[in-house]
Amino acid sequence: EGRYEGAIIVQFKHLIVLIGLCTLCVSPSGHYHFVDIQKSWSEAQSYCRERYLDLVTIRNTEDMYWLNNSVKTGFNGKAWIGLHDENSWRWNLEDPAFYGQGETEYRNWNPVEPNNNGGNELCVEIRMPGNWNDIPCNIQTEQHMFKCFFQKQQQQPQWPQQLHN
Repeated sequence: EGRYEGAIIVQFKHLIVLIGLCTLCVSPSGHYHFVDIQKSWSEAQSYCRERYLDLVTIRNTEDMYWLNNSVKTGFNGKAWIGLHDENSWRWNLEDPAFYGQGETEYRNWNPVEPNNNGGNELCVEIRMPGNWNDIPCNIQTEQHMFKCFFQKQQQQPQWPQQLHN
């Protein structure tokens, strides 16, 4: 019994460390991870695909609520999400089984956005308290924290070719 209790204590200490590194929030559609590392959009996308599923997909106001609650208390910066423009705005996660009717079209733009300022704003950042802005994907001065999405599924998703800007 003593060994078992020790194992629980060790596991609990590891849990505290993990919570300190990133924030996890569970919604009905899956889990959101807020990653407290600065990366470009493409780097963030690769990071999420290697460790989770992809950059976050926001299908409706309920997802938006859960996403806002996944951010560390006091965070008022910007974070990448998985929406990008390849001739039209679309989400990285393209599996139709993931979406309900109209959910691929949900948007929460800032006023006057998207504006494609400079003709190369093909990725999206979320600004607290939750409005979206289009922005260049790989500009070196625009490195943000980001949000990853994951859920248990039986098949690996099929991703579109990664953006190269």
